[in-house]
Amino acid sequence: MGAALLPVALLFAISLIEKPNFDGRTLFFVVVTCVGLAFSQIRLTVFYLLFVAMYLAYACSRHSDFQSSLRVLLARIGLAGGVSLLFGVIWLAALFTRRVGWQTILAQNAAAPSIDFSTAIAVALSHHGTELWTLAFLGLIVGLARRSKIALIAFVWYISLCLIAALLLSAISVSLVILIGFLHAALLIGDLVHILVFWGKKVSLSVAELWLAGGIIINLLGAREMVSLINPATAFW
Repeated sequence: MGAALLPVALLFAISLIEKPNFDGRTLFFVVVTCVGLAFSQIRLTVFYLLFVAMYLAYACSRHSDFQSSLRVLLARIGLAGGVSLLFGVIWLAALFTRRVGWQTILAQNAAAPSIDFSTAIAVALSHHGTELWTLAFLGLIVGLARRSKIALIAFVWYISLCLIAALLLSAISVSLVILIGFLHAALLIGDLVHILVFWGKKVSLSVAELWLAGGIIINLLGAREMVSLINPATAFW
């Protein structure tokens, strides 16, 4: 659930930072997605906060008046964080009324199931994982060569998470960073596809036909791989 909410939360955070004027509706969705992310998987908030800080710095660097833009953006992020904190306080108060104290909360988090490093690598490379990481690496090389902001942000974001995981194992684990790497790979591959589509227009290739053919192939291959994947722990019926 946390991995599903993280991209949505990031999109709303980007929208709040990028909009020239304050938008209460966007702020509402930022708060809802941020709180939902924290409640579903508290460790993924490290991924979220690090990305927001990086994108905030990137957005400020594009403005001529750095200090003024920084104050405006920090005010928006601070307001969203304050409202999110209020939701968190209400949630903790509800737990305390049910006699769920700090010791119980910390004990449940400490006893949460974890995955070891070798298993995380095996999962990342399973099915079409090798092809995924190959395309992501290609997208990284092409993106950095073209000075793409998407490739740069995705790369720095992932490297920063790896360093945090290596230095602060209590915050996030290396295995979690490996498993969530599909999101960074998707950003790099999406940026690569965008570049290929741009090149395709120059040589008069039909973009719609390329997307349709690629979508059919990917869906057929993915469906075939998922047929035998049955995990009782994630079955909802």
